Amino acid sequence: MNGGAVWWVFFYALSAFTLFNALLVVTGKNLFKCALHLMLVFLGVAGLFLLQGAFLLAGVQTLIYTGGVTTLILFAIMLSEEVVGRQRQLVSRGVSIGISAAICFLGIALTIFGTAVAQLPENYGVHIAPVAQFVAEASHLPMGNVRAVGVALLTQFLVPFEFASVLLVVAVIGAIVIARLAGGK
Repeated sequence: MNGGAVWWVFFYALSAFTLFNALLVVTGKNLFKCALHLMLVFLGVAGLFLLQGAFLLAGVQTLIYTGGVTTLILFAIMLSEEVVGRQRQLVSRGVSIGISAAICFLGIALTIFGTAVAQLPENYGVHIAPVAQFVAEASHLPMGNVRAVGVALLTQFLVPFEFASVLLVVAVIGAIVIARLAGGK
């Protein structure tokens, strides 16, 4: 298998992984498990960013969404379950409306894509290629310093960045403790 075929195998595998977990997020009955599947969706999107050569976006996706947003969502779920005293079960009402909306969205998206492809010049080969070649070509442009920012953030400034995230977690835990103490009075 050549390099292009391997890239496509990874692309389809990551896409299937991401879509499968997104489906579990939407159709799940347990809110906590849905949040965990959402974390896997975020990781799948980060993997897709890596395949495209957008390393900064993959790092930001992993640190901010997979680490921060998912943690915040899980804290909110666990805190609300603690307050309510029971586990929240999700009930899907209006499944037929959701399916028909998804079909309409897919039809609109395919129509827009078909129209865009039809407007391409005939000598333009319709080829969806990795963005890595575009990233390599743009490295000398003014926005090429994004790579330097990503490298600095993930190497030189990793400790301050993680310190800020730990500080936020401590603040959330402190808020929970204060809320419990105030609620007990």
